[in-house]
Amino acid sequence: MRSRRTVGAWALVVSVLAAWLLATVAVWAGLAPSVAEPEETVALGTSADLPTEDRQVVLVGIPGLTWDLVSSDTAPELVRLAREGGSAALVLRGTHEVTCEADAWLTVGAGQRAATDVERCGDAEGVGVEGVGVEGVGVEGGDVEVGDAQGTPETGAQTAIAETQIEEQRWRSWQEAAAGRALGPQLGTLAGLAEQGGTCVTAYGPPAVIGAADADGRAEVVLDAGKDPLSALEVAATGLSDCRIHLVSGPLVHPGDRSDVMPEVNAAVARLAESLPDGTTLLVAGLGHDSASGPDAQVLVAAPVGEHPGAAALTSGSTRQASLVQLTDLTPTLLSLAGVEVPSSARLAGEPVVAGPAVRGPFGGLFMGEQGAGEQKASDGAGGEVIAPARDLADGISWVKRVAPFVLGVLVAAALALLAVGAALFRWGGPRSRARRTGRVLILGAASFALAGPVATWLAGLLPWWRAGQPAVALLAGIALWTLVVAAVAWAGPWRAHPLAPPAVIGAITLVVVYVDVLWSARLGMVSVLGLQPITAGRFYGQGNVGLGIALGATLVLMAALLTWLRERPRQAAGAVAAIGVGAAVLNGAPTAGADFGGVPALVVATGLLILHALGIRWAWRPLLAVAVVGGLAAAALMVLDWLRGPERRTHLGGFVQSVLDGDAGGIIARKLSQNVGILLGYPIAWLVILLLVLVILVVVGRPSWSAGLWQHSGTRPVALAGVAAMVLAWLLNDSGLPAMGACLAVLIAAGLIVLARPEASPFRAVGPRPPGTVVGRRS
Repeated sequence: MRSRRTVGAWALVVSVLAAWLLATVAVWAGLAPSVAEPEETVALGTSADLPTEDRQVVLVGIPGLTWDLVSSDTAPELVRLAREGGSAALVLRGTHEVTCEADAWLTVGAGQRAATDVERCGDAEGVGVEGVGVEGVGVEGGDVEVGDAQGTPETGAQTAIAETQIEEQRWRSWQEAAAGRALGPQLGTLAGLAEQGGTCVTAYGPPAVIGAADADGRAEVVLDAGKDPLSALEVAATGLSDCRIHLVSGPLVHPGDRSDVMPEVNAAVARLAESLPDGTTLLVAGLGHDSASGPDAQVLVAAPVGEHPGAAALTSGSTRQASLVQLTDLTPTLLSLAGVEVPSSARLAGEPVVAGPAVRGPFGGLFMGEQGAGEQKASDGAGGEVIAPARDLADGISWVKRVAPFVLGVLVAAALALLAVGAALFRWGGPRSRARRTGRVLILGAASFALAGPVATWLAGLLPWWRAGQPAVALLAGIALWTLVVAAVAWAGPWRAHPLAPPAVIGAITLVVVYVDVLWSARLGMVSVLGLQPITAGRFYGQGNVGLGIALGATLVLMAALLTWLRERPRQAAGAVAAIGVGAAVLNGAPTAGADFGGVPALVVATGLLILHALGIRWAWRPLLAVAVVGGLAAAALMVLDWLRGPERRTHLGGFVQSVLDGDAGGIIARKLSQNVGILLGYPIAWLVILLLVLVILVVVGRPSWSAGLWQHSGTRPVALAGVAAMVLAWLLNDSGLPAMGACLAVLIAAGLIVLARPEASPFRAVGPRPPGTVVGRRS
C-alpha cells in the first residue's frame, strides 16, 4: 500500500512538471501563443527615414464605436484601414470603469487615468462645479474663452486656429480631483511634452479640446469644427494645422446604430484619410462609453504600420497581448508618431502602440479553429477575416465582465444550496439511514463542485461561449461541463479510495491549467469570470490576484497529499514538495509567465515551511527566519532579472526596481497599502474573508472534535499552518490582495469538506477526546 502511495505521489508530481515543461518548450518552439515581445513587433507610422518635421499623427475619437458596429458593409473604410494597417480591441478605462467621452479625452491629455465632472461622467456628482454636457467644454459656449485667431495654416485650410482656455474654475476642479487620485495624473502632459519636443497639439471639435489642453487648460482649436458632431472630421479633411499632433472628435455612435451614423462616420473618415499628407499616421478609436452599454471594449485601427505588411495585430508593452491596447497607450503613441522623444522622467502609464504579427483564428489562435473567422467572413464580406481577431477578443472580454456577477452568483448559490441540504441530511439522518448516505453524497458533490469549479472557469474559455445567443447561459453550461469532467477524473480511478486523492488530483489539474495558461499569454484567464478581467484595465497578462489564490490553494492541497503519502520517506517528501513549490513560484513570478511579485514570497515561504516539516526540522526562529529571507530574496531576484532585460522588455516587476533607483518606490508601496485598506473600508463583504481566515486559524489551532477526520492525515495540519502564513503574505504583498486570500480559503475549505465527508471521517459525530496530533516540524 505504501509503495502504491509513493508511486501515486510521484505520478502527480511528474505529471504536473511534465505539463509545465512541455508548455514551455511549445512557447520556445513557436507552437503556442505567448506574450508579445519587442523583437516581434514593429513601430507604427511611415518610413523611419522621414524627417521629424514631416511626421504627423491624427487621432479620431468616436465615442461608442464598438467592433459589433464595424463590418465591410457598415464601415468599409475602417475595415480597409485595418487591412492596410492594424486593429485591436481598445480597453477604454479612465478613472472610472464607465469612461465617458470627456474622461477619455482628459486621460489622453494626461497620459494617466483621469476624470471630469462633465454630465454623465463619473465625477459629475460631488464636484463643486455644476455639471454640463461635453459640448459645453468646447470653443462655443460659456466654458471656453476664445482668443484672437492666429491665422490660417499653410496647408490651405479654410478655417482659423484660435487659442482657447477651458473655464478656469472647471479646469482647477479637475486638477484638484486628479491630485487626489492614487497615481496623481498631471493634466496637460501631452501638450507639455509636445511643446518640449518642438511641436504642439491642435483640437478639432469641442471634446478634443480637453485632450489638447496644456497644464493651464489652454489649447489650440480649429474654430469651425464645432457646428455639428461631424464638422470636426469634415474640417480636418480640408487641411491640418502646423502642429504635428491632431485630435479630432467625432459623433456619438449608439449601440446597434448602423443605419444612420455609421455610414456618415465611415464617409467622413474616408475623406479625411484621403486628404492626409505623406508622413501622417491615422488612428481611429472609440473614445467614450455609451452609458447604457457599460464598459465594453472599443475599436482601434491604425494605418500605416511601418514595415509591417498590414492586417497587423496592434499591441503595446503595457498589455503584451495581440489585438489588445488600453486607453493610456494612446498618449505615448501620439508623441512617438509625431517624432517627440519622451524623457524617462515623464509619468506616462502606457506604452506606444506597435504592430505585431497577424494572428490566425478569431481568438489569437489558442485552441480555436477558423470557424468563428469563417462565420464572420461570410457575414461581413471580404474584410471580415481582417477584423475577426480584434472583434472576437473585444466580445470575449466585454461579455465576461458583463455576465460575471450573474454567473458567479448562480455558481455560489448552487454550491451552498447543495452543501446546506447535504449537511442537514447528514446531521439529522439516522446512523445507517438513506438520508445520511444521501447527505454525504451531496456534501461530496458540493465540495467537489467548489474545488473543480475555479479551474473549470478557465477551461470554459476553450469554448467560444461569448458568440452564443445567450452568452451567460452558454458560459454556465461550459463551466458545468468542465466541472463534471475534472471531478470525474478525480473520482473515477482507484486512487479515490484515499481521502486525499480526489482533492490532490483536482489540485494538480488546476496547477497545470492555470500555469500553462500564463505561459501561453493568459488567453483563457482573460475570458474567465475568475481571471484577469482586462476590461477594467487591472491586468492584461500574467497571474491575477484571484488566479494566484486559486493556484496557491491548489498547491497546498497537493502538498498535503504528498506529505501524507511520503511520510515514511522524508527526503522524497521534501523533494516532491520542493519540485511543486519551486516550479509554481518560478512560473508565478517569471516576467514571461505570471509576472506576479506578491505570490512568490507566499509560495516560497509555504514551500520552505513544508520542506522543514518533511525533514523533521522544528519551526524554530532560525529556520523560520531563513525561510522568510529566502522568500524575499527570490522575489527580489525575479524583479532584478526583469529589470536587467531593459526598458523595452520590462514588466511592472522591473519597473518597480527602476522606481527604487529613482526614489519613487515609497509612493508605490503606499498606494498598494492604500488599496488594501480601501477594500476593507469600502467593501463590507471583505470582512467575510477576514472572518473566514480567523475561523480557519481557530480550527487549525484548536482542532475541535468534529474536525478530527482532517488531522488523521499527517500532511494536513502543517499545510494548514503554512497556508495561513502564505495567505497573509499574498494579501499584504499584493495591491488588492484580499481576493487572493479569499480564493485560497475557498479552495482549502472545499478540499477539507471532501476529506471530512468521507465515511471514515464522520465530522458531525462526537468522536471523544482529541487524539494526539503530529508536532509540526517533526516526522510522525
